[in-house]
Amino acid sequence: MMIIAEYERMALPYTLLAMVASTVTLGVFQAFPGLDLATAKLFCHAYAVGDLAAQGRYCPGFPAQVDLRVMAIRKILFFLPPLVVAFLALDMIYRWAITPPWLCRGFRLEALAIIAYLVVPIGVVNGIFKEYSGRPRPYETHLFGGDLNFASVADFSGACTGNCSFISGEAAAAGWLLGVAVILQARRPVLSRILIAAAAVTPVLRVAMGGHYLSDALLGWLAGAVSLPLMMLCAAPLKGALMQVIKSRT
Repeated sequence: MMIIAEYERMALPYTLLAMVASTVTLGVFQAFPGLDLATAKLFCHAYAVGDLAAQGRYCPGFPAQVDLRVMAIRKILFFLPPLVVAFLALDMIYRWAITPPWLCRGFRLEALAIIAYLVVPIGVVNGIFKEYSGRPRPYETHLFGGDLNFASVADFSGACTGNCSFISGEAAAAGWLLGVAVILQARRPVLSRILIAAAAVTPVLRVAMGGHYLSDALLGWLAGAVSLPLMMLCAAPLKGALMQVIKSRT
């Protein structure tokens, strides 16, 4: 079990490791775009042999998109991150009432976790990449029953005009949940385990439903996973300055 202090000390290595992993993932899928198509094909309805409707397509759609059980699980996972944000905010209010916030590591980390969620999954991923990447989702491409052409990862020349496939916002939020699981594991071990499970299941589900290619899910997940360590690095100088001010006034 990782303790919070260890997680903070490892913020820089985690950030560097995520950057290297993202670079390697991006390079591999750019060099071999067929990997995205092959993994998406695993989850789609195949045409019958000799079906004239195929006409060079792989399949007409993804079964998971219309499976009520899968849809219900996806909805729960979709709303879990904002519910966790609300939980953290309420816990911060409680901590503020009983302990000066600068004396409470948990308060500071919960604040950083909320900022990390707003900056990376919401701002960078959903607000920038998904709006301007141009990459159609698997189910939008003609290979999988849609009308648009396939675009490889980070191509930025696809025909999608908004809420596109690159990169997965839900996978980014799932990656973010990992950091929250670490800071909550001492006080809320059951909740921490639930968040870890959700972080693992969400990217797989997005690929299975044809909502994202494997590269979108992996890169989104990595972006979310590094968001809290990145916020810790950014806040470290501010933390030192704040502690100096507090000591000078006490």
